[in-house]
Amino acid sequence: MATPVISGTTRTNLGPLTTNTWTYTCTEVIQQCSSCGVGWAAQTCIKGVVTDNQECWPPRATNVPATTDALLGWGVYSPGIVCPGGYTSAAAGTHGGSYNFDFDYPLTAGETAMGCCPIGGFSPIQDPRGIQTCVQFKPTTSFLVGSCGTDGPAFTPFSVGGTLDSTQYNSFSVSAPFLQVVYQASDLPATSTNSSSTSSTSTPTTQPSGQTSEISKSSGLSTGATAGIAVGVVLGAIFIATAAFCIWRTRRRRGATVLPQQDAEFVHSGYKPFGPVGSAPGYNNFGMGAVPPGVVPVNPNYPAELANPVPPAELGPSYR
Repeated sequence: MATPVISGTTRTNLGPLTTNTWTYTCTEVIQQCSSCGVGWAAQTCIKGVVTDNQECWPPRATNVPATTDALLGWGVYSPGIVCPGGYTSAAAGTHGGSYNFDFDYPLTAGETAMGCCPIGGFSPIQDPRGIQTCVQFKPTTSFLVGSCGTDGPAFTPFSVGGTLDSTQYNSFSVSAPFLQVVYQASDLPATSTNSSSTSSTSTPTTQPSGQTSEISKSSGLSTGATAGIAVGVVLGAIFIATAAFCIWRTRRRRGATVLPQQDAEFVHSGYKPFGPVGSAPGYNNFGMGAVPPGVVPVNPNYPAELANPVPPAELGPSYR
Protein backbone atom coordinates (compact mmCIF):
# COMPACT_ATOMS: atom_id res chain seq x y z
CA MET A 1 0.00 0.00 0.00
CA ALA A 2 1.40 3.36 -0.99
CA THR A 3 2.22 5.80 1.77
CA PRO A 4 1.83 9.27 0.25
CA VAL A 5 3.47 12.41 1.52
CA ILE A 6 0.93 15.21 1.63
CA SER A 7 2.08 18.75 2.42
CA GLY A 8 5.29 17.35 3.87
CA THR A 9 3.44 14.83 6.08
CA THR A 10 3.67 11.09 5.57
CA ARG A 11 0.15 9.65 5.69
CA THR A 12 -0.12 5.90 6.12
CA ASN A 13 -3.35 4.33 4.90
CA LEU A 14 -4.35 1.79 7.54
CA GLY A 15 -7.02 0.32 5.26
CA PRO A 16 -10.78 0.72 4.72
CA LEU A 17 -13.27 1.27 7.50
CA THR A 18 -16.76 1.00 6.04
CA THR A 19 -18.63 -0.95 8.74
CA ASN A 20 -18.83 -0.65 12.51
CA THR A 21 -18.75 -4.37 13.24
CA TRP A 22 -15.50 -4.02 15.17
CA THR A 23 -16.02 -2.64 18.71
CA TYR A 24 -13.57 -0.84 20.98
CA THR A 25 -13.29 -2.54 24.40
CA CYS A 26 -9.93 -1.24 25.71
CA THR A 27 -11.20 0.69 28.72
CA GLU A 28 -8.42 -0.23 31.17
CA VAL A 29 -6.10 2.68 31.96
CA ILE A 30 -2.36 2.61 32.55
CA GLN A 31 -1.37 5.34 35.02
CA GLN A 32 1.46 7.58 33.84
CA CYS A 33 3.14 7.42 37.22
CA SER A 34 2.27 6.25 40.73
CA SER A 35 1.18 9.74 41.76
CA CYS A 36 -0.04 11.11 38.40
CA GLY A 37 -3.66 11.96 37.73
CA VAL A 38 -3.10 11.05 34.08
CA GLY A 39 -3.42 7.74 32.29
CA TRP A 40 -3.68 6.14 28.84
CA ALA A 41 -6.19 3.66 27.48
CA ALA A 42 -5.39 1.14 24.73
CA GLN A 43 -2.03 0.31 26.32
CA THR A 44 -0.24 -2.78 27.48
CA CYS A 45 2.98 -3.59 29.27
CA ILE A 46 5.96 -5.23 27.60
CA LYS A 47 8.83 -5.99 29.95
CA GLY A 48 7.60 -3.34 32.34
CA VAL A 49 7.35 -0.67 29.62
CA VAL A 50 4.08 0.98 28.61
CA THR A 51 3.39 0.17 24.95
CA ASP A 52 0.51 0.90 22.60
CA ASN A 53 -1.78 -2.09 22.27
CA GLN A 54 -2.32 -2.38 18.52
CA GLU A 55 -5.32 -4.66 19.08
CA CYS A 56 -7.15 -1.60 20.40
CA TRP A 57 -7.20 -0.14 16.87
CA PRO A 58 -9.66 -1.35 14.21
CA PRO A 59 -8.31 -4.07 11.85
CA ARG A 60 -5.77 -2.84 9.34
CA ALA A 61 -4.50 -3.87 5.96
CA THR A 62 -2.01 -6.74 6.03
CA ASN A 63 0.89 -4.67 4.72
CA VAL A 64 0.63 -1.89 7.33
CA PRO A 65 3.86 -1.85 9.37
CA ALA A 66 3.58 -2.37 13.12
CA THR A 67 4.40 0.45 15.52
CA THR A 68 4.91 0.88 19.22
CA ASP A 69 3.80 4.49 19.16
CA ALA A 70 0.31 4.22 17.67
CA LEU A 71 -1.06 6.64 20.23
CA LEU A 72 1.28 9.25 18.79
CA GLY A 73 -0.28 8.91 15.35
CA TRP A 74 -0.37 5.94 13.03
CA GLY A 75 -2.23 7.02 9.89
CA VAL A 76 -5.74 7.25 8.46
CA TYR A 77 -8.43 4.77 7.46
CA SER A 78 -9.36 5.26 3.81
CA PRO A 79 -11.94 4.90 2.55
CA GLY A 80 -13.42 5.38 5.99
CA ILE A 81 -17.09 6.31 6.13
CA VAL A 82 -18.07 5.26 9.69
CA CYS A 83 -16.67 5.28 13.19
CA PRO A 84 -16.19 1.80 14.67
CA GLY A 85 -18.31 0.35 17.44
CA GLY A 86 -17.74 2.09 20.79
CA TYR A 87 -16.66 5.29 18.96
CA THR A 88 -18.54 8.35 17.79
CA SER A 89 -17.86 11.23 15.43
CA ALA A 90 -16.17 14.12 17.27
CA ALA A 91 -14.52 16.22 14.51
CA ALA A 92 -14.93 16.90 10.79
CA GLY A 93 -13.29 18.77 7.93
CA THR A 94 -13.34 19.05 4.14
CA HIS A 95 -10.46 19.76 1.78
CA GLY A 96 -10.70 23.39 0.74
CA GLY A 97 -13.65 23.85 3.11
CA SER A 98 -14.29 24.28 6.81
CA TYR A 99 -12.71 22.39 9.72
CA ASN A 100 -13.67 22.19 13.37
CA PHE A 101 -10.41 20.44 14.26
CA ASP A 102 -6.82 20.66 13.11
CA PHE A 103 -6.19 17.14 11.81
CA ASP A 104 -2.66 15.77 11.87
CA TYR A 105 -2.98 14.25 8.40
CA PRO A 106 -3.84 16.68 5.59
CA LEU A 107 -6.47 15.92 2.98
CA THR A 108 -6.28 15.66 -0.79
CA ALA A 109 -8.69 17.28 -3.25
CA GLY A 110 -12.24 16.02 -2.81
CA GLU A 111 -11.60 14.34 0.53
CA THR A 112 -13.61 14.70 3.74
CA ALA A 113 -12.19 13.78 7.14
CA MET A 114 -13.98 12.58 10.26
CA GLY A 115 -12.39 12.29 13.70
CA CYS A 116 -13.66 9.50 15.96
CA CYS A 117 -13.37 9.36 19.76
CA PRO A 118 -14.58 6.74 22.26
CA ILE A 119 -18.11 7.12 23.58
CA GLY A 120 -18.33 8.39 27.15
CA GLY A 121 -17.29 12.03 27.25
CA PHE A 122 -14.05 11.96 25.23
CA SER A 123 -13.11 15.11 23.30
CA PRO A 124 -10.60 15.55 20.43
CA ILE A 125 -7.53 17.63 21.31
CA GLN A 126 -3.92 18.07 20.30
CA ASP A 127 -1.55 17.33 23.16
CA PRO A 128 1.41 19.60 23.94
CA ARG A 129 3.46 17.74 21.34
CA GLY A 130 0.88 18.51 18.62
CA ILE A 131 -0.42 14.93 18.49
CA GLN A 132 -4.14 14.41 17.92
CA THR A 133 -5.75 12.36 20.64
CA CYS A 134 -9.00 11.93 22.57
CA VAL A 135 -9.15 12.92 26.23
CA GLN A 136 -11.75 12.28 28.91
CA PHE A 137 -11.46 14.87 31.65
CA LYS A 138 -12.67 13.83 35.11
CA PRO A 139 -14.49 10.61 34.21
CA THR A 140 -17.83 10.23 35.94
CA THR A 141 -17.85 6.43 36.09
CA SER A 142 -15.62 3.86 37.69
CA PHE A 143 -12.82 2.32 35.58
CA LEU A 144 -9.77 0.11 36.03
CA VAL A 145 -6.43 1.79 36.66
CA GLY A 146 -3.08 0.00 36.80
CA SER A 147 0.66 0.41 36.36
CA CYS A 148 3.25 -1.60 34.52
CA GLY A 149 5.27 -4.15 36.41
CA THR A 150 7.51 -7.02 35.52
CA ASP A 151 4.52 -9.35 35.71
CA GLY A 152 2.31 -7.08 33.63
CA PRO A 153 -0.26 -4.49 34.63
CA ALA A 154 -2.26 -4.93 37.82
CA PHE A 155 -5.58 -3.08 37.64
CA THR A 156 -7.63 -1.65 40.51
CA PRO A 157 -11.18 -0.24 40.29
CA PHE A 158 -11.07 3.52 40.66
CA SER A 159 -13.39 6.51 40.63
CA VAL A 160 -12.47 10.19 40.65
CA GLY A 161 -12.46 11.35 44.26
CA GLY A 162 -11.12 7.99 45.42
CA THR A 163 -7.64 6.87 46.36
CA LEU A 164 -4.87 4.92 44.61
CA ASP A 165 -1.92 3.73 46.68
CA SER A 166 -3.09 5.94 49.59
CA THR A 167 -3.27 8.98 47.28
CA GLN A 168 -6.60 10.71 46.75
CA TYR A 169 -7.40 12.02 43.26
CA ASN A 170 -10.02 14.70 42.82
CA SER A 171 -9.26 14.91 39.11
CA PHE A 172 -8.05 12.44 36.53
CA SER A 173 -7.75 12.50 32.74
CA VAL A 174 -7.65 9.56 30.34
CA SER A 175 -6.23 9.61 26.79
CA ALA A 176 -7.46 7.22 24.09
CA PRO A 177 -6.73 6.69 20.37
CA PHE A 178 -8.03 9.33 17.95
CA LEU A 179 -9.11 7.68 14.69
CA GLN A 180 -8.98 9.77 11.51
CA VAL A 181 -11.06 8.41 8.65
CA VAL A 182 -11.20 10.01 5.19
CA TYR A 183 -13.37 9.42 2.15
CA GLN A 184 -14.31 10.73 -1.27
CA ALA A 185 -17.92 11.33 -2.32
CA SER A 186 -17.62 8.33 -4.63
CA ASP A 187 -16.88 6.11 -1.60
CA LEU A 188 -20.35 6.68 -0.12
CA PRO A 189 -23.03 4.06 -0.82
CA ALA A 190 -25.80 4.87 -3.30
CA THR A 191 -28.76 6.63 -1.72
CA SER A 192 -32.16 5.04 -1.53
CA THR A 193 -33.41 7.58 -4.09
CA ASN A 194 -30.92 6.42 -6.67
CA SER A 195 -31.73 2.82 -5.87
CA SER A 196 -35.44 3.36 -6.32
CA SER A 197 -34.98 5.24 -9.61
CA THR A 198 -32.70 2.51 -10.89
CA SER A 199 -35.19 -0.20 -9.98
CA SER A 200 -38.05 1.72 -11.63
CA THR A 201 -36.17 1.88 -14.95
CA SER A 202 -34.97 -1.70 -14.90
CA THR A 203 -36.45 -4.33 -17.18
CA PRO A 204 -39.44 -6.09 -15.63
CA THR A 205 -38.81 -9.69 -14.71
CA THR A 206 -41.23 -12.57 -14.49
CA GLN A 207 -42.53 -13.04 -10.99
CA PRO A 208 -43.01 -16.50 -9.49
CA SER A 209 -46.61 -17.65 -9.43
CA GLY A 210 -46.88 -17.16 -5.66
CA GLN A 211 -45.69 -13.57 -5.88
CA THR A 212 -47.98 -12.87 -8.84
CA SER A 213 -51.02 -14.00 -6.91
CA GLU A 214 -50.01 -11.87 -3.94
CA ILE A 215 -49.64 -8.83 -6.19
CA SER A 216 -53.03 -9.41 -7.78
CA LYS A 217 -54.60 -9.80 -4.35
CA SER A 218 -53.02 -6.62 -3.08
CA SER A 219 -54.46 -4.66 -6.04
CA GLY A 220 -58.07 -5.49 -4.97
CA LEU A 221 -60.09 -4.33 -2.02
CA SER A 222 -58.99 -5.35 1.42
CA THR A 223 -61.06 -7.71 3.55
CA GLY A 224 -62.17 -4.85 5.79
CA ALA A 225 -63.30 -2.74 2.83
CA THR A 226 -65.29 -5.64 1.35
CA ALA A 227 -67.00 -6.32 4.68
CA GLY A 228 -67.86 -2.63 5.06
CA ILE A 229 -69.49 -2.51 1.62
CA ALA A 230 -71.53 -5.67 2.38
CA VAL A 231 -72.79 -4.25 5.67
CA GLY A 232 -73.71 -0.98 3.97
CA VAL A 233 -75.72 -2.80 1.27
CA VAL A 234 -77.63 -4.87 3.86
CA LEU A 235 -78.45 -1.83 5.99
CA GLY A 236 -79.59 0.09 2.90
CA ALA A 237 -81.89 -2.74 1.87
CA ILE A 238 -83.40 -2.94 5.38
CA PHE A 239 -83.99 0.83 5.39
CA ILE A 240 -85.72 0.80 2.00
CA ALA A 241 -87.92 -2.18 2.97
CA THR A 242 -88.91 -0.51 6.25
CA ALA A 243 -89.79 2.76 4.50
CA ALA A 244 -91.90 0.94 1.89
CA PHE A 245 -93.81 -0.98 4.58
CA CYS A 246 -94.56 2.21 6.54
CA ILE A 247 -95.90 3.96 3.41
CA TRP A 248 -98.08 0.95 2.50
CA ARG A 249 -99.46 0.67 6.01
CA THR A 250 -100.29 4.38 6.16
CA ARG A 251 -102.15 4.28 2.87
CA ARG A 252 -104.09 1.18 3.91
CA ARG A 253 -105.23 2.80 7.13
CA ARG A 254 -106.40 5.89 5.29
CA GLY A 255 -108.35 3.80 2.76
CA ALA A 256 -110.02 1.70 5.48
CA THR A 257 -111.16 4.63 7.67
CA VAL A 258 -114.85 5.55 7.13
CA LEU A 259 -116.23 8.52 8.97
CA PRO A 260 -119.77 8.11 10.43
CA GLN A 261 -122.23 9.24 7.80
CA GLN A 262 -124.56 11.99 8.81
CA ASP A 263 -126.62 11.77 5.63
CA ALA A 264 -128.38 8.62 4.58
CA GLU A 265 -127.13 6.67 1.64
CA PHE A 266 -129.83 6.06 -0.77
CA VAL A 267 -130.26 2.89 -2.75
CA HIS A 268 -132.87 2.15 -5.35
CA SER A 269 -135.60 -0.17 -4.12
CA GLY A 270 -139.03 -1.21 -5.17
CA TYR A 271 -140.29 -0.70 -1.65
CA LYS A 272 -142.05 2.36 -0.40
CA PRO A 273 -140.53 4.44 2.34
CA PHE A 274 -141.16 3.09 5.75
CA GLY A 275 -143.82 5.22 7.35
CA PRO A 276 -147.46 6.01 7.19
CA VAL A 277 -149.18 4.83 4.05
CA GLY A 278 -149.38 7.49 1.47
CA SER A 279 -146.57 9.54 2.97
CA ALA A 280 -145.99 12.50 0.83
CA PRO A 281 -142.66 13.29 -0.71
CA GLY A 282 -140.58 15.31 1.62
CA TYR A 283 -141.67 13.24 4.56
CA ASN A 284 -138.98 13.43 7.20
CA ASN A 285 -138.17 9.89 8.14
CA PHE A 286 -137.01 10.10 11.74
CA GLY A 287 -134.71 13.00 11.08
CA MET A 288 -133.06 11.36 8.08
CA GLY A 289 -134.01 14.10 5.69
CA ALA A 290 -136.36 14.17 2.77
CA VAL A 291 -136.89 10.82 1.11
CA PRO A 292 -137.48 10.78 -2.60
CA PRO A 293 -140.27 8.56 -3.88
CA GLY A 294 -139.32 4.95 -4.55
CA VAL A 295 -136.17 5.14 -2.41
CA VAL A 296 -135.68 3.41 0.90
CA PRO A 297 -133.40 5.21 3.30
CA VAL A 298 -130.66 2.93 4.58
CA ASN A 299 -128.35 3.91 7.35
CA PRO A 300 -125.51 1.39 7.59
CA ASN A 301 -124.56 2.58 11.06
CA TYR A 302 -127.86 1.75 12.75
CA PRO A 303 -130.20 -1.25 12.40
CA ALA A 304 -133.71 -0.59 10.96
CA GLU A 305 -136.88 -2.62 10.32
CA LEU A 306 -137.42 -3.45 6.70
CA ALA A 307 -140.46 -1.85 5.03
CA ASN A 308 -143.67 -3.95 4.75
CA PRO A 309 -145.03 -4.13 1.20
CA VAL A 310 -148.59 -4.83 2.53
CA PRO A 311 -150.16 -1.81 4.10
CA PRO A 312 -151.43 -2.40 7.62
CA ALA A 313 -155.28 -2.72 8.04
CA GLU A 314 -157.67 -3.12 10.94
CA LEU A 315 -159.03 -6.58 11.42
CA GLY A 316 -162.75 -7.14 10.81
CA PRO A 317 -165.34 -8.28 13.32
CA SER A 318 -164.77 -11.93 12.53
CA TYR A 319 -161.30 -11.74 14.01
CA ARG A 320 -162.39 -10.25 17.23
